Amino acid sequence: MASKIIYEDIKKKILHMDLLPGLLISELDLCERYGISRTPTREAIKALSKEGLLEVKPHIGTFVSKIDINKVSDTIYIRRCLELSIVSELCSNFNPSYALPLQQILSKQQSLINSKESEDLAWDFMQLDNDFHAKLFELAGKQGIWQTICSLNQHYIRFRIMLIKDNNDSINDLFNQHNIILKCLLKRDAEKLSDIVSEHITDGFQKCGEMMINNTSFFILPDE
Repeated sequence: MASKIIYEDIKKKILHMDLLPGLLISELDLCERYGISRTPTREAIKALSKEGLLEVKPHIGTFVSKIDINKVSDTIYIRRCLELSIVSELCSNFNPSYALPLQQILSKQQSLINSKESEDLAWDFMQLDNDFHAKLFELAGKQGIWQTICSLNQHYIRFRIMLIKDNNDSINDLFNQHNIILKCLLKRDAEKLSDIVSEHITDGFQKCGEMMINNTSFFILPDE
């Protein structure tokens, strides 16, 4: 149980970018912070290492893994290909009743944007963004494919958080794109739908150059 608690907490801190890529993690500090012994601490570190969130370097130390840009790029490519296929199929069979659950998610997104109380706006909005896309896959009867996309790697999640925090993926822009996606589905405008979904998925990555230059130490770059 202690191992699971520390695992969940460290994972959350890494994905939320509270523990930054490349940060040295002290096993002793973790034991003292959580008030547990070395055994459950090591079990948690081992589990996080298997997920690619921590990197254990023998005789050197344990570090928060850097974000692998090649893996991020691959995930975006896979997601774009799959999602374009999904929304194309959904568009041709879109029933107006399908709009209600999507509108409910959009309403939650609007409330979050309007609220000044969220301490973790980037993370909270990303969860609602995921809810919107998960619903698209569900309406198309392809929930399993969305789960596959979500499980590809943890690099993409942290990269998205950085994009939103750096405003390369403005939550207002993402929200507006969601609204356009829904309008295209209602109108069965497949061509515009394809364009906006492609932009929605890839735009932040295409604008990330300055963010990466300012945070080079966080990334494993393609030529490394």
